[in-house]
Amino acid sequence: AEIIKVYPNPASNEINVLIKDPNQFSEVSIVALNGNTLLLHKVKSSENKLDLRGLKSGLYILKISGKQGSLEQKIIIE
Repeated sequence: AEIIKVYPNPASNEINVLIKDPNQFSEVSIVALNGNTLLLHKVKSSENKLDLRGLKSGLYILKISGKQGSLEQKIIIE
């Protein structure tokens, strides 16, 4: 089973991040390719919805950080 599921990807107005064990992760961030963190979301439950409406279309990195380190996934905003 997947630890994390990110959908839809490509995304437009919002993206969902499903975290199987939310206690292992503290925050979800969206990072530009230049390294700037554009959006930070505190993980409170297994279902996390991020509002992307302030972001331009393009390629970004979705970073999920926690006690064990972090996971990264490329996302496209249309």
